[in-house]
Amino acid sequence: MFGLPSPFHIGRGLTKGAADGGGFPIPRFDLNFVSNAYSGDTLANMAAEAGNFVGGIYEREDSGLIVAVAANAPQVSPNGLEVWPSRKNLALQVRDITSGTWTKTGVTATRTLGRNGGANQASRCTVTANGGIVTQAAAVQAIGDVIGAVDLFKVSGSGTVEMSIDGQANWVVLGGITGAYKRIPIPPQNLANPQVAFRFSNAGDVFDLDWVTMQTGNWLGPRVTSVASAVNTPQNRLTCLNKPPIRDFIKGGVYAVLWEGKMSAAGGRGLFVSDNNFNCSVNADGSVGWGTAAAPAGTFKFDAYQKVAISRDVAGNARLCINGGTIYRGAAASSPIITHFDWGTNGAGVFNMRGVLRRTAFYDTFADSQMVALSAN
Repeated sequence: MFGLPSPFHIGRGLTKGAADGGGFPIPRFDLNFVSNAYSGDTLANMAAEAGNFVGGIYEREDSGLIVAVAANAPQVSPNGLEVWPSRKNLALQVRDITSGTWTKTGVTATRTLGRNGGANQASRCTVTANGGIVTQAAAVQAIGDVIGAVDLFKVSGSGTVEMSIDGQANWVVLGGITGAYKRIPIPPQNLANPQVAFRFSNAGDVFDLDWVTMQTGNWLGPRVTSVASAVNTPQNRLTCLNKPPIRDFIKGGVYAVLWEGKMSAAGGRGLFVSDNNFNCSVNADGSVGWGTAAAPAGTFKFDAYQKVAISRDVAGNARLCINGGTIYRGAAASSPIITHFDWGTNGAGVFNMRGVLRRTAFYDTFADSQMVALSAN
């Protein structure tokens, strides 16, 4: 968990955009997605979720509990703003192996406590013969990359559990199984007709399984609940399209911004992506670009929370600082005709950051020393 910079005195009657007595500027707009606290305007007036008609299921980083976020709303979980690409779970009845969708040989299945704590929501598999298998029919379609995973809980026994997503041609032993639910992935494969299966080595063993995943793509995203048919979840996209307060502030051309979040290692991902020059991106090698200001390879660390500060002044000078380190300088074009920008992605989703955004704060400016202090990780 993270905290706001101290001192942080919104609400003390100070002018937003001015510096307070503690040496930190007051943001004009502050979107704290972890505490679900927003200043400068309401979240509904500043931004909106675009294109998510399903809602999401997310795992809390602090407790491992599963939480659901409603459809057609900003995908804000206790972790922060969830930003993930479109993904489809090709497995069916992913929480109910008792269903006739699953063929069981040497295994019996009953309903049991789910990963999210609900009764009769997961599946308890009791192995009745060595090498028992549960499987379902292939998803007959040309797919490409597919990745598998399952939430697994060992009730009793000492044998192994294997997973296959290629019609049992290859099996992967699931490691790290314990007496508590844990999501365990297997490597992605390029497949035409993926088919999920599990194999249990020892008769008498008992395991609980939940949220079976056979997901499109070569990366593992948040869970998707498929029942009778494969379910696609559109990308999470928070945008200020038709939401003018922050967009108009950026259009003015003088601003400073603090970003805090975590993204997976994938090239060409955006911190902010716009239709007119408000673009800050991270490359696959960990270099960061803001206008012509550029941080070198390895500066941005993937799969770990990072802080990035950027600014533009009236003369077009750009500054960039990551995790309180070196300030990189260059030039940034203005954005006089910007209609919108997106947080951590873009409309087509090719810049989707695949991760969690904790906070973005928008300031009039900050001094070099403030830029370093605010972005210190």
